[in-house]
Amino acid sequence: MIIEQGKYRLKKITFDVIGFFVIITVFIFRKINIYFFMYPDAFGHQAMNIEYYGRKIALLSGKNKCIMISFPRGKVIPNKALFDHHVKSGIIMVGNNLLTKILRWSFTLQKKLRKNNFNIDAFMMLNMTDLLANADIHIKSKVAFPFDNDENKSIDKVLSNMSLSNGNFYLFQDRNVHYHKKRYPNKDHEHDVFNNGRIEFIEDFEDAAKVMGDIGIKAVRIGSESEPVKRISNIIDYPNIYRSKLGSIADLALIDRCKFFVGPNSGITCAAIAFNKPLLYCNVFPWPWMHIPMNKNSVSMPKKLWMIDKKRMMTLQEMIKMESEFYYKKIHYDMAFFKSLKIEVVNNSSEEIMLATLEINSRIDGTWDGENYKLNKMLKNNIGCNSNSVLSTSFADLNKDIMGSLYKG
Repeated sequence: MIIEQGKYRLKKITFDVIGFFVIITVFIFRKINIYFFMYPDAFGHQAMNIEYYGRKIALLSGKNKCIMISFPRGKVIPNKALFDHHVKSGIIMVGNNLLTKILRWSFTLQKKLRKNNFNIDAFMMLNMTDLLANADIHIKSKVAFPFDNDENKSIDKVLSNMSLSNGNFYLFQDRNVHYHKKRYPNKDHEHDVFNNGRIEFIEDFEDAAKVMGDIGIKAVRIGSESEPVKRISNIIDYPNIYRSKLGSIADLALIDRCKFFVGPNSGITCAAIAFNKPLLYCNVFPWPWMHIPMNKNSVSMPKKLWMIDKKRMMTLQEMIKMESEFYYKKIHYDMAFFKSLKIEVVNNSSEEIMLATLEINSRIDGTWDGENYKLNKMLKNNIGCNSNSVLSTSFADLNKDIMGSLYKG
């Protein structure tokens, strides 16, 4: 036993020494505008901002461009078309298995050192929250990664196959129970307070699909691992009908050409932000910590929180105060924490989603003449303080008790 422990310690010390050497080497490379980062396996999150970061770094450094070298976090490629686009844009992807393992170990070592208050920034730390809170998200381009002519032709073909055209449809995502059960089969879903709080139901999007269809805007469901739509003729069920047939470019095609996106906090939401799409950010939980949309004409509304002991809904001011006190970012996956709050999470109703969908469509068309509950005024010193989005006016009208002194009616 002692011998085995000694071997383990020696092995760890050896890897740490190698890791320190690699960190120093990567830091030197960074000084000459060559950047290393770990390519994530989440579709919408950090994967979507890589090229944006490259342009931003080049701009801030005063140089025309920088060299970005990526190594994979795992064997999963979130979206092959997106991956190929990054490679085409000039990002170098490390292919050697041994080098990849060394870089991953060194990257992990840097993260551990940073947690112990060592300010080391050799590897690029692609941070989803920093990107979403950055008012200059679209430096030099309207989208995070513009497509070339060949890619645009492929995107046109996808839309043609789905009988869609640019801007005549919107996307929505129902992040449902089926998604979690299939992706994490061994997890205790019944008692998963946090992820259960982020669940939506397809039925809540029906009314919105119908009223939007009446004015000529189609509803396209996006996402993966969702149960088929059984009875809703107004909704195009992309995940179960088209996704496997059209290839990974179809995910990007729909996000690129949709009029706006409706959904909860998820990777796809981040991808929509990268494409500079207006968002109806519904069922946001926890709010306001979960990233608030930055884009013009975006609309947001949180899930409601029923306080069991006090037998009333929590106000927006109380949600903001709670976020400031508990700092969700560090503890939002702690199930015991959410149980200790003694709150029940209440979804946005189908009426709230339907009215908010009409509102965002009206704002995009320039015909909106209702109230403007600007989030940057509500969320001073919070993540949404620079947001260009508004709180849903219909949400405010239907939930005056939650609005409190913020209500303008």
